[in-house]
Amino acid sequence: ESVFFLFQLSFAIITFALTGLGVGLGAAYPRFRYENAVQIITCAGGLIFMVISLFYIGISIILLAVPGYQYFSYIISGNIYRLWPSVISVIIFLIISILLAIIPMEIGLRKWKKFQL
Repeated sequence: ESVFFLFQLSFAIITFALTGLGVGLGAAYPRFRYENAVQIITCAGGLIFMVISLFYIGISIILLAVPGYQYFSYIISGNIYRLWPSVISVIIFLIISILLAIIPMEIGLRKWKKFQL
């Protein structure tokens, strides 16, 4: 039950980070004139979003696999559960997620203010 809750929480954090990234890059690289929706995706902001999102999700899977592996290894084979690798990987995941949500929003806000003036 606790693992299920932690995975739900991690998905909520990932959603928060990717939303911040998308909104921030959308504000930083706006494209208002387009003929079809594909042109929005292929602009600079869309491509940067896709690349960063891909790397972020890969890194998140790797970081969140550490506590999952440790827990299931403990349950299945009775290996010693080492808390520190799990704590360190979760802290790194949280730091990356928070930075990924906040930094693009700040960049987008600065560029949007310059765009409006």
